[in-house]
Amino acid sequence: MENLIAKNKLILEKEAQETREQILSLSRNSQIGSNPEDESTESEIDSNTDPVEADLKTRLNLLKQALRRIADNTYGICLYCQKKISAERLRVFPEADSCVQCQAVART
Repeated sequence: MENLIAKNKLILEKEAQETREQILSLSRNSQIGSNPEDESTESEIDSNTDPVEADLKTRLNLLKQALRRIADNTYGICLYCQKKISAERLRVFPEADSCVQCQAVART
């Protein structure tokens, strides 16, 4: 499990950095075209970008939380039932904070 944690830490750090860069890129793009004549186009871009940016910020938050759990030595422990999250689940979804059973209950 220690090897998986170390590997996932690298994956999470890389994904967090990439997500930060995507958010910055969206922010920069939304500032381009401040010409008043481009107002309608800009508002269309903003309305399309805002949900994407919100999703990216949510993703970044999940990645940061997973990295915090690694630092706190609570990574791989379900937040709800306190049981171990399967290695298979952590390989597929490194930022997972719950086991499959608790995630299924949370969705209903």
